[in-house]
Amino acid sequence: MKAFIYLLLFPIVTSAQTLIAEYSIVQNSNITLGGKERNVSLDLIGHLYKKGQKYIYWETPSYLKKYPMGEISVNTINGIESFDLHKDTTQWLYYCDFDKMIIRAKVSSEATPIYENSFELGYGQEWIYKPETKTINSLKCQLAEDTANQWKIWFCPDIQNSINLSGIFNLPGLVVQADFLPFNEHYQLISYDTQSAICDAVFEPKEFKQVKKDTRVLKSYHGKPGKKTKLEKQQEILKQ
Repeated sequence: MKAFIYLLLFPIVTSAQTLIAEYSIVQNSNITLGGKERNVSLDLIGHLYKKGQKYIYWETPSYLKKYPMGEISVNTINGIESFDLHKDTTQWLYYCDFDKMIIRAKVSSEATPIYENSFELGYGQEWIYKPETKTINSLKCQLAEDTANQWKIWFCPDIQNSINLSGIFNLPGLVVQADFLPFNEHYQLISYDTQSAICDAVFEPKEFKQVKKDTRVLKSYHGKPGKKTKLEKQQEILKQ
């Protein structure tokens, strides 16, 4: 039986009304080209914005500078063999509004529509907070792992944030370093800013002009029926 550690090791501070954070992302994968298995590292930049109760995150592919045709090619005895990459300049678009309780999400494929779902407070990952701590670029961080064994994350509780990169919910702080284990992806915080004003247009990208509404409500399975979850209590405090 697993022991769930819900005690944070650092004091909680007041949530900033605005946040701009930028991440370097490295995706490592093995592909087969020319009859050989090759390890490929693709670089992207993650962009996270928060204004009040609105959050938006997207990724831009730096690897298109190295592979401007959107493909990795090698010469073989039978000619040129290629592996196609995602060519979208905006990838992994994710939006959350806690006032309207809606989520909009789009993966990297151009043909994939953007869906809008309502969600319950507390929806998202459940975390095991580990006793390990370390300082990363002057930020005091604590280790957390999700119960699905997909994420290993170092986050800073001193910088309050309800939604993080890639639609990560329920962490009581800003992600500073993260590894998404299934896809061998590494995230590293490059910079953050809690003072600058953010234009509302940031939260209204052109991709949102055509949104399909999904009637399914994304459920919360945290806590017991009839009782408020820890995240619900935190949200109430933040809105006071």
